[in-house]
Amino acid sequence: MINQEYLDFIDDHLDCDIHNLVLSYKSDSINSFDIKYAARLISSKQKLFKKMPFWASDKRLYFPSPTSAEQASSHLSAKNKLNLIKGGIVFDITGGIGVDTFYFAKVNKIVHYYEKEKELFESTRYNLTTLGSCNINFNNIKTVPQIIRGNIEKSLDENRNTDHLLYIDPSRRSEKGRKLKSIFEYEPDIREFVNNMRGLPIIIVIKLSPITDITEISRTIHGIVKFEIVSISNDCKEILVTINPMFNSTLNLDCIIEAKMIDKNGISSTFTFKQEEEKQIKPNYSSDIDNHKFLYEPDNAILNIGAFNTVANKYNLAKIAPNTHLYLSNTVYNSFPGKIFYIKKVVDYNKHTIRNLSHSYPKANISVRNFQLNSIALKKQLKIDDGGDISIFGCSLISDERKIIITSRIK
Repeated sequence: MINQEYLDFIDDHLDCDIHNLVLSYKSDSINSFDIKYAARLISSKQKLFKKMPFWASDKRLYFPSPTSAEQASSHLSAKNKLNLIKGGIVFDITGGIGVDTFYFAKVNKIVHYYEKEKELFESTRYNLTTLGSCNINFNNIKTVPQIIRGNIEKSLDENRNTDHLLYIDPSRRSEKGRKLKSIFEYEPDIREFVNNMRGLPIIIVIKLSPITDITEISRTIHGIVKFEIVSISNDCKEILVTINPMFNSTLNLDCIIEAKMIDKNGISSTFTFKQEEEKQIKPNYSSDIDNHKFLYEPDNAILNIGAFNTVANKYNLAKIAPNTHLYLSNTVYNSFPGKIFYIKKVVDYNKHTIRNLSHSYPKANISVRNFQLNSIALKKQLKIDDGGDISIFGCSLISDERKIIITSRIK
């Protein structure tokens, strides 16, 4: 267990550069203080400041694994999971530093926390107990599907008419720290767990990276009822895959795909669609940007789930081109899940534009959609600094002609 000397040292050096701290620290033969261990603890808290600021600033808490801190849910994404189950029993078999466990425990009868790494287990048990969580059952074992199924069956028998959730947040790195490319290389093996839970009246939720190809999962795992991609302030954070092990269908064509968009204040909105419906919708295309007043840019969660045609159809928007995910209208729809801009000017992308645009707009926010350059390269070419109230989009029309759209944001 950590001692007070380390806790004080962490608090005193939270703003330090870890590398320089280790190099500059002078130890002596009497003092057994481990500066590399302390640096690891500081690094973990530094990674947590944006995700869990009240944990990172709490002098009583410590976190021994920077990797686990990096992969942990933020407080906003963890609060979003409270919609998955309330008043029930949760089996969190990949507990980590316990962010999701902590929030599950706030609204459920009991949470069974599992973590195989001894040091991580001990720190999480200490932290969550310190924070006052008293309905968590801590288990320091490697999760094996057959054992977890037996524990769930026992809980179902003892707690009839109580909802049960199996929550899995698999590690996306190997034991040597290498990033794993396929979701089916993750640990634990999600296919093995899902197949072993067949027939149980529970819900399984798997947390995955926001860049995960949901098509690959759909082809391999049966019984999926919902994909939910979560974005916070337009930044996609995770995909939650909901599975009903009572269903054993080989097709997931009717499953719901939902974009959950959460702002910095924790206020959320949703946009739901189905892949089969998306394929059937034929959007209206328009390259006549000059005759439209407003430019629409969907939230990144909408773009990640591929609802390109559905969002255009729902809000009666014209799409600039099949692969240019920007939309046009002469009407403002305030419920639109994304940003809305007033179109100030449209110019051709050519040498004259490149040479003169910075004179009129020395500062702007640069974005591109289906463009030859990325946003960084376009900004460098235009010689425009970041900032200001102007947003500039580089995009391609159906004809592949490239345009620069100068806008100001209204939503």
